[in-house]
Amino acid sequence: MRHGESDCQKALVDDHLRYGLNETGRSQAANVAREIRDLGIERVFSSPVPRAFETANIIFPEKKIEVVESLKECSSDVWLHIHQNISSEEKEEFKREIFKGLECIEELLFQERSLVVAHGGVFWGLAQYFDFEFYLLDNVQIVKVPLRICSSQTLPKPSDLRNIPTHCLIKKSPL
Repeated sequence: MRHGESDCQKALVDDHLRYGLNETGRSQAANVAREIRDLGIERVFSSPVPRAFETANIIFPEKKIEVVESLKECSSDVWLHIHQNISSEEKEEFKREIFKGLECIEELLFQERSLVVAHGGVFWGLAQYFDFEFYLLDNVQIVKVPLRICSSQTLPKPSDLRNIPTHCLIKKSPL
């Protein structure tokens, strides 16, 4: 799911990582919360960027949100490269960071019905990782990633969850 609206979306700003939701974004998150309660989400992962984390907390106030550091949004330059389909080393580095974050939580994603709250650029990386078509997401839009598109993946056994790499930076938020 992409986060709710933030004031940084109105212009490409360099310090966009510090922005939380605006009033419209909080309302969007509250509205979508009512719609997705029946999806049976068991686990919620979020980018550490305030607008994504705040969206996750509004939708699931009773859950501990697991922050994945590697799922931060890209710079405005990389975002333009994604939109214009321009190759660049910065874009490739951003993709590697996203892949690192997804590798850390991939086993967990397959164990439980999960929600990842992040950013447009991160979902571009998610589409690259799971090999599905990328399209621009609206605020609080949900993308369902069925397991069948990950046919090369095998579901891990619960005992395999102990082997998550130590470089995975996942933190549980306090309730």
